[in-house]
Amino acid sequence: MASNPKKQDSMVADRSGNPMLGEQQALVGASNTDVLTITYSAGPAPTPATAQTIADSAAPTVVELLQYCANLEDVLTKTRNVLIAHGLMAD
Repeated sequence: MASNPKKQDSMVADRSGNPMLGEQQALVGASNTDVLTITYSAGPAPTPATAQTIADSAAPTVVELLQYCANLEDVLTKTRNVLIAHGLMAD
């Protein structure tokens, strides 16, 4: 996906035809969007899932927590991609 640090010029104008919105900077710059890298020294990384069950919410297992993190990372990545696609965030 191409970098889009600025949104395109807005077509919104007042009654006289003067632009009300010009170029808009991305809401979140690239320096705020560093990607977290996780390295596993043993075993495979969990695969993101659309549903998850935690047997005991007071004492989740390590496997359950890793699965939760994988699911959360997947949702955040998808959200970030939407923001980038709409020019609201630099990639």
